[in-house]
Amino acid sequence: MIDREGVSGGVGEDLLERSGVQQEEASLPHVQKLIEQLDRDWKLGLFEGTEVSWDLLGMQRELLQSQASFQDGVDLGVAFLTMEAWEMASAWFSQFLHRLWKDPENSTALLNVTALFVRSLMGQKKFFEALSEMQRLLQDDEIDHSKKIELFYLAARIHEALGQSAEVQRYEGYVLQMDAHYRDMRERSKKK
Repeated sequence: MIDREGVSGGVGEDLLERSGVQQEEASLPHVQKLIEQLDRDWKLGLFEGTEVSWDLLGMQRELLQSQASFQDGVDLGVAFLTMEAWEMASAWFSQFLHRLWKDPENSTALLNVTALFVRSLMGQKKFFEALSEMQRLLQDDEIDHSKKIELFYLAARIHEALGQSAEVQRYEGYVLQMDAHYRDMRERSKKK
């Protein structure tokens, strides 16, 4: 299970609380209830006068064409992560990534959304796919190394899940060089 602290400062928890959905109830009807609550909260009008459609690509297109910010869309994906609706989160974030790769100048957003997408893949135990998604960014020398700290951390967690201790040490080493207090790295380094 991904810790809530690592997802996004409790945004998802607040959305869940307001929609009345419990994390354990992350089935499609409950996710739909959450989306409807977000639509009402943000006054997007995505479903006004229309049959509600749960086509994620269509919803995303409407969200991006509305007055909602890019961050609002990311927050909805984070809500999917918080509810452990991994498949919906990965479908949602993959569409954002497709758009962001067309504008590689926005490396910060690309790194952040990639990290969220990787978390959704990790939740589905798709570790090799998650590593594959990160490789292009991890190897990109034009992106400041320090901005990649979350991806290095996630790479270590993936290799840990795969039982590859040498790779865990390598990626944790990168994280420790950048910030010895990053997430739970202090506790992890004490255990070794």
